Amino acid sequence: MRTSTAILCCEVNRRSLSGVRFLCGAVVAVLLMSLVGCAPRGETKTLDEVFQIAKKRYEESIVKSDASGAVQEQLLQLAADLNQFAAAEGKDGSREQLAPQISEQMATLLQSAGYTTRPAFGALLKSYRTPPKTQRARRLLVARSYTALAQELETTSFLVKKAGV
Repeated sequence: MRTSTAILCCEVNRRSLSGVRFLCGAVVAVLLMSLVGCAPRGETKTLDEVFQIAKKRYEESIVKSDASGAVQEQLLQLAADLNQFAAAEGKDGSREQLAPQISEQMATLLQSAGYTTRPAFGALLKSYRTPPKTQRARRLLVARSYTALAQELETTSFLVKKAGV
């Protein structure tokens, strides 16, 4: 009788032990799945990659756009200023001189921008009024500017007329 009780107890312990093992395994699997699900999946890009992608998109969209000759000249001048602003070290004061120029150029373009891109241009104008001090922040701001310009060129190409004209 004692042996059958001992065997029965061992059998119960094995079943409960396998249940505990299963439960632990399930908890570990859930934790691993949640950690893997939150990890970046190759979506991260360096600042230089983001800058180059935005610049390339802008360059491609200006070639394909229906913008007028005057607007394209303004855009080319703006692109030159944006490149200088992104590369400016700030020791010679060029950063402080370029930011208001860029802001004015964008404000001029904003008047004929599409209605859906105007809020983005408005936010960019505010950013240029108080220019960032670090080169990384300036490059990111310029990349955002290129993206907004490319978006406008891909849609309405700065062809929206002023109200009442």
